[in-house]
Amino acid sequence: MANYPSFGQDISSTVTILDDIKLDRASNGKPRMRRFYTSPVKEFSVVHTLTAANKDTLLAFYNANRYVIFTFVWNAENTTHTAMFSTAPTVAVEGSIDFWKTTCGIIEV
Repeated sequence: MANYPSFGQDISSTVTILDDIKLDRASNGKPRMRRFYTSPVKEFSVVHTLTAANKDTLLAFYNANRYVIFTFVWNAENTTHTAMFSTAPTVAVEGSIDFWKTTCGIIEV
């Protein structure tokens, strides 16, 4: 299994807990809750500020692993997750041509 590159993660990176609990009403009007999987999962929006060379490394990792499972470390909690990409990376120049802001969507599996 591949390891996501260990770049620094910007403070603007976020994690969202995705829960499967659905609330609806029973025929008698009382609330009824159902769950569709065993536990909530986390979805990460990981922001990096990278040099051009590191940006190329990240994009190469995405191209090689865009539909497979990999290991990802969430730096804010120093936790390791089995994950895959949920969105393609977005790339924008940050300040000057020497630095690039990238954002990757990653979801726990």
